[in-house]
Amino acid sequence: MKKRLALMVGATGVLIILVGYMFYVQSIQSGQDTVVSIYQNDENGTPINSPSPIQLVRKAGHRNPFRPEISEYTLLSRNPLGELLPRNNQTVRLRYRSSLTTTELRDRLHDASYWQVGTQNVTTPVFNATQEQTGGRQVGRISTSRDGTYWTKLPISYPNVTLKKPTFIYQNNRLTLFDRNRIYDTTDFHHWHTRRLEFKSNQFTGGQLQTVINTPDARAFVVIRATDRKTQKHQLYYGKWYETQHKIGTLHHLKTGTLNLKSNLTLNRVGAHFYLLQRQGNDVQILKSNQLESSFKKVAKIRLTVNKKHTVNSINLIATKHGQMRLFFNVVDQKKVQLGTYYQEFSSDLKPISQPRKLSADFLWTSFELAENKR
Repeated sequence: MKKRLALMVGATGVLIILVGYMFYVQSIQSGQDTVVSIYQNDENGTPINSPSPIQLVRKAGHRNPFRPEISEYTLLSRNPLGELLPRNNQTVRLRYRSSLTTTELRDRLHDASYWQVGTQNVTTPVFNATQEQTGGRQVGRISTSRDGTYWTKLPISYPNVTLKKPTFIYQNNRLTLFDRNRIYDTTDFHHWHTRRLEFKSNQFTGGQLQTVINTPDARAFVVIRATDRKTQKHQLYYGKWYETQHKIGTLHHLKTGTLNLKSNLTLNRVGAHFYLLQRQGNDVQILKSNQLESSFKKVAKIRLTVNKKHTVNSINLIATKHGQMRLFFNVVDQKKVQLGTYYQEFSSDLKPISQPRKLSADFLWTSFELAENKR
């Protein structure tokens, strides 16, 4: 009887110890911070969202707030995270592909009235739709819009490379990205072919890609900024782009007059005309030409209504309804924090008819270039 009582007391003691240990472990877990790093990449390993990785820092055993779904993308890999956060730190790598078919992606590009190409900083954090731009990795992005006001990122697998100031053309179901001395092209929005872009001419030295521009008759021209061999001054040159041969045709001098070409500028096709835009402080000088081979003439100088301590960049112009035009630009403060992309409405003779408004887009455009889709 005493032995049985001793066994019962012993078993009860062990049970109490086990229960106590379980509560102890649970209390340790609930008080411990768990760090989960989550990478959400497309099929090529390019980050889809910013910043990458997402960092979850919560108490172990608490509810997991992360949801793996991304609009217009399909998750290909298994999500190892449960409803509660784990005890140990983890790195989770999730892989996605576009939920749209190749035909649907082609239709998205074809049906858009406007295209945007640029970069997104996928490294530094985003707070209240602002982002510090000192450092960080920049990846390529393309967006489409029907009205020039609301923009949506094209949900494709982007080339897993760091880009600086990309430009692009879309012809014959082939999407070609240009950046510095490289071109990346694809027909299925997943597999990209990389080629080197050569700038060879007896006219200049130090050629750098400026942009690629479509003409109203659906031809594409590559525009290069370089140093003229004779005058040693910066000049712009343009040459027809031959898609099947992946090369630039004969280069011609772009007649920009006395425009200072040392600083950054933008060349846009707006309807049937071409516009050169150059920032001078927070002013924008605008030149116009009816044809690429004709001389550009100054038509306006616009004063942007932004804080004097802020700077603007990535200035672009598009045509909208009723013959009006819309000017887009990024605003950056003195600490190199991007405050967002803004746009302002102008009349056909470039007189302001609205105040700047903040753009509605699904990510921050670090740098960008706009183009009208001539369908």
